[in-house]
Amino acid sequence: MATRNEPPSSEDLMNEIATLRADIGKITETLTAMGRAEAESMAAGVRNKTRRTRQQVEAELEQLRDSAEGAIERADDLVRERPGMALAIAAGLGLVAGLLLHRKD
Repeated sequence: MATRNEPPSSEDLMNEIATLRADIGKITETLTAMGRAEAESMAAGVRNKTRRTRQQVEAELEQLRDSAEGAIERADDLVRERPGMALAIAAGLGLVAGLLLHRKD
């Protein structure tokens, strides 16, 4: 090892460079591990958010199905109870649709 008055020898410089390389290697490993941990944490967060969103969508879809089934059942009941009125409503809707589709500007 060189003293204050002596310049460092090439062996001293080589040792310092080797130490620096080892330190840089350790820093690189640490940063890589930190990056992987952060990526894994973010991926887990995305998976959790996706799972929660899917559950919410499935619940809302189920409610929509139930609502649609109820509306269909009520419409079926109305047609059975009042077939004449149902026929008149269907004819009226058909007439309005025909007029709207046949309009010429």
